[in-house]
Amino acid sequence: MSKDEIIYMSLYDYLGRAVKNSEEGMRVADIAISKGIQPRPKLLPEELQTDKYKSVATYPLDFLDSIYKRSEQVLVCQDELMEVIGRVKDLEDKLNKLLNVTNSNVDDADDLPF
Repeated sequence: MSKDEIIYMSLYDYLGRAVKNSEEGMRVADIAISKGIQPRPKLLPEELQTDKYKSVATYPLDFLDSIYKRSEQVLVCQDELMEVIGRVKDLEDKLNKLLNVTNSNVDDADDLPF
């Protein structure tokens, strides 16, 4: 992805939750229209499609940041965050095992500097 490429996100992906009611989605759509921003449709996975909804509207990330005032925050998908947390935990466990093995092989006399 190039630096100048505009990232589009659905409200669900941006907020990390479903919007409470259609009013919030309509408010965002109205603001987008007033600013001349054209939302892009994103096709839903087949298992989430209904007769009424086949896609969701996505908006530029900067636009959503301006509405929700989140410009200083970093967005991370929950599954990616859980993967990172798991990796950190694995590294902590390995480090603790390494430290325990190293400490168990050292006698008090081995701590002397000479």
